[in-house]
Amino acid sequence: NDMAVSAIVAIGVGAAAAEYVGYEALAAWAIDAFTATEAVAAGTATVAEVTSAGFTIGELASAGLTTGELLAGGGTAAECLSAFTAAECLAGGYTVPSLIEAGATIGEILAGGATVAELVGGGASVAEMASAGITASEMVGAGMTTGELVSGGMSLGEIVGSGASTVGDLLLEGYA
Repeated sequence: NDMAVSAIVAIGVGAAAAEYVGYEALAAWAIDAFTATEAVAAGTATVAEVTSAGFTIGELASAGLTTGELLAGGGTAAECLSAFTAAECLAGGYTVPSLIEAGATIGEILAGGATVAELVGGGASVAEMASAGITASEMVGAGMTTGELVSGGMSLGEIVGSGASTVGDLLLEGYA
C-alpha cells in the first residue's frame, strides 16, 4: 500500500481522484509537502507515514514543519538533524543524549544552549567535551569525578591546571 501511495503521489494524482479509485487511505497530505506538514502538525499523520509516501524531512521543514512538530509526529533525532541545527532540535524538545547518539557534535549541542551538566548526564565523553573547550574544572562542577576524568584520558596536570583539583587532593585519592 505504501508503494501504491508513493506511485500515486509520483504521478500527481489528486486526493479526490485517488479516493475515487479506491485509495481512501490516501489522505490529502500525500499530495504535497505543505498539506503533509499540516497533517503532522495536527497529529493526523505521523512522520513515518509522510516520509514513506516520499517526502523528505527537508521538504517538510521547508514547508513549515517545526522541530517540536517533528518530535510529536515521531521523528527521530537523526531525522531532526538532517534538516535542522542541533540548537533547533534542542529547542523543539529533543534531548542531549538523543542528539549525541544521532551524531551531533558536542560543540553543536553546547552552542545550542545545552549545559555542561546536560552533556555529562547525556553521556558525552571527557575527550569530546575537552575537544569542545570544556575544562576539567567545568566537568567536575557538572558532577564528574577526578577518576572519570583520568579514565577519560585527561592527565593529572590538566586536572590540576584547570583548578578541578589540587595536587594534595589527587594524592589523597591515590594518584601519584
